[in-house]
Amino acid sequence: MSDEYSLSFLFSLVIFLLILSALSSSSETALMAINRYRLKHKAMHGNRAAQITEKILENPDKLIGLILLINNAVNVSAASIVTVITLRLGGDGALILGSFILTFVLLIFCELTPKTYAATFPSRIALPASYILYPLMKIFSPFVWLVSKIANFILSLFGVKQPQVNGNALSSAELKAAVTESGHYVSNDNQQMLLAILDLDNIVVEDVMVPRQEIIGIDLNDPWEESLQILRSTKFSRIPVFRDEINDLIGVIRVRDVLSDISKLDFNSETLIKKLQPPYFVPESTPLNKQLLNFKTLNHRFSFIVDEYGDIQGLITIEDLIREILGEVNQVSSENGSDIRRDEDGNYVLDAGISIRKLNRLLSWSLPSEGQSTINGLILEKIGEIPETGTVITINSYTFEVLDKNHQMIKSVRVLTTEA
Repeated sequence: MSDEYSLSFLFSLVIFLLILSALSSSSETALMAINRYRLKHKAMHGNRAAQITEKILENPDKLIGLILLINNAVNVSAASIVTVITLRLGGDGALILGSFILTFVLLIFCELTPKTYAATFPSRIALPASYILYPLMKIFSPFVWLVSKIANFILSLFGVKQPQVNGNALSSAELKAAVTESGHYVSNDNQQMLLAILDLDNIVVEDVMVPRQEIIGIDLNDPWEESLQILRSTKFSRIPVFRDEINDLIGVIRVRDVLSDISKLDFNSETLIKKLQPPYFVPESTPLNKQLLNFKTLNHRFSFIVDEYGDIQGLITIEDLIREILGEVNQVSSENGSDIRRDEDGNYVLDAGISIRKLNRLLSWSLPSEGQSTINGLILEKIGEIPETGTVITINSYTFEVLDKNHQMIKSVRVLTTEA
């Protein structure tokens, strides 16, 4: 061979083989690093290269076998030709130098540089490479199959079994990590919304419900004029109707169903009762994601939360769930009424019945929301008794001063330290 081919031809052949080696190395890295979800999106929108790439990636063992076959064949051939070149140029003494130069070239130009580029821009390499690799997989499939079987057999000797492909399904925690690390690809608002959706299975209805003491409803044992005034002035679309107290619940009235009747002289409690809708109850431990499905499948927008004894603890609406996902439309605003306000010193004065989750969301605080759901419950849990007015307690670096209370509960508090 040393006499049959010129050095220029041998050098050209080596360069060609090195280019093939670089392309195969970069293709392997690009195909393994490509974003599968972005690839699926392109394939669904008719991108031919993406569709072929998906087919290739369905059999990763065959793909890797093909690339290794190409890469090793090319590198061995290049090494053989370099040996011929070094023998013709410098004899046996040049073999070591030729091997060193080839190793350096393979490392820098055929491995490190192309693989780094492919890992950085996988789509630029993987999609075009699929047009070449797909037919090659068809051509060399018998040999690649044989090599894969031999490799899997050797692995089985060491107790390693090939895992079943599950479509690269991600757990909820992995999806949260993916969204958190999405960086500039997803806006902060959309990122927070996606995380809120993924977190719905970790939150129960009790965490976001309207407590029973804050429920506005119609007590049929009150004077009828008071009930009419509630119907005229309410900002809610549905109102519970009961006798004496909420646990003696009769039903739910949809306000728009009686708007035309309010001004009529013959409109009374009997007419109201005829238009009631049956109440819908859910346990206080129901996860929000399940409750969202319940609202959808049962076509409800309004549910009462009950404890293990069947007593009503609060209510939840579809709007509460949407707010949990989207966050508050406005920050501390008139929507919150007197729940949150600032005093002249800049400290927050809170209604102790406010939800801890709502407070954390509105003010970006980090009060513990596991266990107790309100500020009143949180402080009572820490102290173990109804505190006296003026009592000061620190929780997670937030210092609370009890401003008002009765014999059953804390009514309002001042937060002296608002940042952790």
